Amino acid sequence: MLNAVVQSSGHQYIVSEGSFIKHPTLNNNVGSVIKFNSIWSTGKKCTVEAEVLKHSRHKKVIVFKKIRRHNHRKFNTHRQGYTLLQIKSIKE
Repeated sequence: MLNAVVQSSGHQYIVSEGSFIKHPTLNNNVGSVIKFNSIWSTGKKCTVEAEVLKHSRHKKVIVFKKIRRHNHRKFNTHRQGYTLLQIKSIKE
């Protein structure tokens, strides 16, 4: 099984054929194919093709800030969007 390291949007992913990755939100349609250039694959450069499966958002993260003894509390939440990709092929 061939593995490759792909860099996109400041993140690096170790991928193999058939694996899934959660990438920060991309502006591609569901079902479209994206091509990445790998930065490492058994010492050779190769092309990685991935299919967009869905766009979604991660679980809610609670952000709570408090200052002691001043009755100061700030509550907020955050949900980061992501695009689910499935690696279809790795070609040298």
